[in-house]
Amino acid sequence: MDRIVEAIESWKGDIKKGEILKVPALAAFASKTSRSIPRSLPWVQEHLKEPGKIPTHVSCSRMILFLVRHEKKEGGATRIYWEPAAPAWGRLNEMHVSVAWIEEKKVYANSQLQNPGPSEITYQDATEEIFKKDVLRIVGLQEELKKAVDLKDSARLERAMTAIMHYRPTGPRTQSR
Repeated sequence: MDRIVEAIESWKGDIKKGEILKVPALAAFASKTSRSIPRSLPWVQEHLKEPGKIPTHVSCSRMILFLVRHEKKEGGATRIYWEPAAPAWGRLNEMHVSVAWIEEKKVYANSQLQNPGPSEITYQDATEEIFKKDVLRIVGLQEELKKAVDLKDSARLERAMTAIMHYRPTGPRTQSR
């Protein structure tokens, strides 16, 4: 897995199509083992009855990355690099919570299906289209909350928080993938 990716599109921010991004944290997925989909998960067992339906691992050929841009001054030049948008539990460079993979138009991402328990790559019960719709809806909710806070508007803040609390993903997602 290369740490350099080409943007196909941006769902938030000003990244342009074709822009090359350096993402050092993607090194976490260099080995095929780090991208395997556990065969023991109940939803995998259910789908294994139809051979070829579930990949053995995610390929990294298409990914949805949630990133934050950073700049570092080196001599007279500025080096731009990208880090995960959601560092896990305060640890830096935890890419596994800031990436989803597209395989055969289906979305896979790390999920913790039981607590305590491991975080494993699972099918998210969504197509790329549905996942994008959900992400853009969440971005809109975040933007509305930020506006309410910036304006110190308590009524708008209440509406924004209510919308966030009542948000439900699109599509047929279930808890028992």
